[in-house]
Amino acid sequence: MRYFISLITLIITLSISVNAVAGEILRYNFPVGQTLPYTVSVNSDLKLVDLGDLAKLLNITKIKHNVEMDADLTATSIARNGHYILRVAVTRVSMVMIIGDSILTDNGEKWGGVKPGTVYEIEITDRGQIVGLNRNTQKLPQIIQVMQKLFPIMPETAISPGYQWTDASSFEAEFIPKTPQAINSSIDYMFSGLSENYQNSCDINYRATGASSTVNNFSFNGDGLLTFNKAKGQLTRNFGKFAIDARIDFSVLNMPANWGSTPVHIDSDIKVKLKDAQ
Repeated sequence: MRYFISLITLIITLSISVNAVAGEILRYNFPVGQTLPYTVSVNSDLKLVDLGDLAKLLNITKIKHNVEMDADLTATSIARNGHYILRVAVTRVSMVMIIGDSILTDNGEKWGGVKPGTVYEIEITDRGQIVGLNRNTQKLPQIIQVMQKLFPIMPETAISPGYQWTDASSFEAEFIPKTPQAINSSIDYMFSGLSENYQNSCDINYRATGASSTVNNFSFNGDGLLTFNKAKGQLTRNFGKFAIDARIDFSVLNMPANWGSTPVHIDSDIKVKLKDAQ
């Protein structure tokens, strides 16, 4: 299932950032002892674009994948430098893959070690910059990518409705086993104004594009909407839709590993939100 941790890493990396209301400077606020329960849901449709009749013969023309994860985020203390020390506890992981008439399930045991009971410790500034992420004293760069995008770095200065900016980033994802790909992404944001659905909150629209600098047939694009509670200093929700063109290893589809890989087109919906948000 390593392919899907890379997929979720990519999608979440594309999807989460925050902006400010007119004349205001946004900052995170994590009261010590307070727990924020977040849910992540990713639904994906996969199409093997080059197999043609062979896909029908193998009964893999219909491939769907769903991942759901719950995580509790709790501020345990505030460091002398003013940084927050946060505890992130994964409480639930559910994975379902439908390949033709077959249904495969997993609770995260085989998914890169991210499973119920996994705990991370984060040091983060009030602007959202993650200083360190540790689990059993090990550095986990791919997880850092996910967590940093869940808590994006806020602008230093005040910005107004209609403000637009671009965030460029690079990261690695492993869609083919033991073949990490360097990915360059660019996300264009526009502050849309106060949220109509949430009090004391603002909405931000974004457009994400990118490609691999090491693999010619990898690219992505997508659109999304973010909501941030400026009064509480909390990310409320992120909804996004993304299209990804890449290669997938046949072993991920329960096919012989010596078959190698094949091009795949992926359409994904992602929802990241506080549990009480709609």
